[in-house]
Amino acid sequence: MAAVLAAQTLAVQACSCPDPHPTLDDLIESGPEVAVFSGRVVSVISPDPKGPTVTRTAVDDVIKGDVPRVVEMTGVTAREDRCGVDFRVGEVRTLAATKRADGRWFTNACLVPRL
Repeated sequence: MAAVLAAQTLAVQACSCPDPHPTLDDLIESGPEVAVFSGRVVSVISPDPKGPTVTRTAVDDVIKGDVPRVVEMTGVTAREDRCGVDFRVGEVRTLAATKRADGRWFTNACLVPRL
């Protein structure tokens, strides 16, 4: 657990967040465009070796917003983005996400609440 927190902290320090260590309450109180949920990471795959990964999370608990049963996010891992999240298959995460203009879900280290 400490290693995950350290990795999240380093990732947040490497990117510029308006609030680098949001609490769960901060995320819940943020704007209506932000959904907050918890769920199990079911896959992190790269359909195209040169393209972005696709991270799928099976949602267990919706805390805020309108969230589907499975949230699919593209290009949100730490490998792809300095503000990306270190997702591991099987882990249960609480995080916030927004929808991009094209309707795809997006998250980054700035939207992961501190533990």
